[in-house]
Amino acid sequence: MTDPRFDDDVPEKPLDPAVLRVQDRLRRLMMWSRGIMLFGFAALFAVIFYKFYWVQPMSPANSLSMVPGQTMTQTLPFPDGGKITGARLDGDKLVVTLETAKGATVLIIDAQSLTTLRRLDFANGR
Repeated sequence: MTDPRFDDDVPEKPLDPAVLRVQDRLRRLMMWSRGIMLFGFAALFAVIFYKFYWVQPMSPANSLSMVPGQTMTQTLPFPDGGKITGARLDGDKLVVTLETAKGATVLIIDAQSLTTLRRLDFANGR
């Protein structure tokens, strides 16, 4: 004797139209939430991929890697009768303060390429 609860030959009663509408609405909501979640995961993995694999290569002229024993030299114009009153290194910028007969001068130099980025001249108030 078989249990009628497990009998697959028993026909099911049709659902009420209101229940069918609720089921249809839930299916659409689940479809939207899955789509938004998949879009979020795709955006997350795209950002991770971008951060790991789209690193801009540094050219040898801009990198600080040097051959041992090699020195970088650069001659900068220095005014007659001037003296260096201060120098600071901030990241890859070197700031040098010069005192001349005309007034103070501040040079901002790129430490990697040793080129003068800016020159600020301060005249004496005579």
